[in-house]
Amino acid sequence: MNVVKIDKNRFEQGIDQARAEYRLFGPAKDKDRHTIRQLGKDEYPDMAYSDSVLSAKSVLFPQTEKMLYATFEESDPDHHTMKRVEADYSPRAVIGIRPYDAKAMEILHLNFDNGDYRDPYFCDALE
Repeated sequence: MNVVKIDKNRFEQGIDQARAEYRLFGPAKDKDRHTIRQLGKDEYPDMAYSDSVLSAKSVLFPQTEKMLYATFEESDPDHHTMKRVEADYSPRAVIGIRPYDAKAMEILHLNFDNGDYRDPYFCDALE
């Protein structure tokens, strides 16, 4: 996990520069609540939020996602074989992450990437 710092006096320019390298996520108001979601092309994070519905962890680990697939077509040489779904692991940045959410990511790392066990889905999401 890298830290990207943006000068608050040049906030919008910093966000626009970060867009060139990262898919940006941040707090955005949806109806009557805030969510951490991918920001649109000309959208900026709402830094006045106090809490979001889901934590920033949902950016890396959505509540649901396809992980494996299989085909039963006999013409496919890999039929009846479970295969990993290709995922988009392009660089992402979460703007306005709370310190406790950042610490939670470090704690998860201790469980899912250590000498005894390495979860490939977790590790690939962080790279």
